Amino acid sequence: MQIHVIIGLCICAAALYFVWQFYQRKIERINELGSIPSEIPKQGFEVPVLATFTGIRHLPRKTNVAYNNAFPTLTLYAERLECRVLKNWSITYEEIESVDVWDTFMTRNLTFYVRDREETVTANLLNRRNLSGMLGFLKNRGVPLSSKAKRFIVEHPV
Repeated sequence: MQIHVIIGLCICAAALYFVWQFYQRKIERINELGSIPSEIPKQGFEVPVLATFTGIRHLPRKTNVAYNNAFPTLTLYAERLECRVLKNWSITYEEIESVDVWDTFMTRNLTFYVRDREETVTANLLNRRNLSGMLGFLKNRGVPLSSKAKRFIVEHPV
């Protein structure tokens, strides 16, 4: 019986190690993000994110109906962005009603409010430099920013 317990503990330790390594590589990749180019390539520009969420517009910010922290994506194109939570969201910059930020410990969230949709899409960009760069990019595209997002750009210039 004891050998089974030892084998089980070794398997659990190995699994935890591999999950830890996966997230460490993910965080290193996010921290390597340079500036977002003003001219987006035709194939798009992938912004590395820690996690993505889908929420409901009128519910509290922490209430999400879906999340993806295994393989989230946020890809910028010339006329739109795509964000994968459980499904791929394709949103043109003109469809975005406003963008808000949530800046707390280990959470640098960017929330997209889309016209005529009750759902919101949120991406966790992990650090303030990435969040500020993304807000500057969206502002240059004519996307309306919330007062909190505008204040964030002033307080945390790229």
